[in-house]
Amino acid sequence: MSVKLDNRQHHTLERIFAHPIAHNLYWNEVEHLLLDLGDVGQTHTGHFSVTINGVVKVVTGRRNRELSADQVVELRHILEEFHLTPALTGRR
Repeated sequence: MSVKLDNRQHHTLERIFAHPIAHNLYWNEVEHLLLDLGDVGQTHTGHFSVTINGVVKVVTGRRNRELSADQVVELRHILEEFHLTPALTGRR
């Protein structure tokens, strides 16, 4: 999957994959990125779902202002499954 991201989206992606884990990663930043790649929704249990190319993945935990460390790790795994890492995406 070849994806071109704007500078803001690419910066968000870099922060998702940062080591150590970024603790100031905000939902609105992540949602902006994910909406350009696919769709974001909420499950009936309150978790949030990410749909990319028709494949739905769920990130557990409630949607607060900032992502927890566990949610960042789950999001990394989801994006890696779709080959959406900073090294594999370009900038517009």
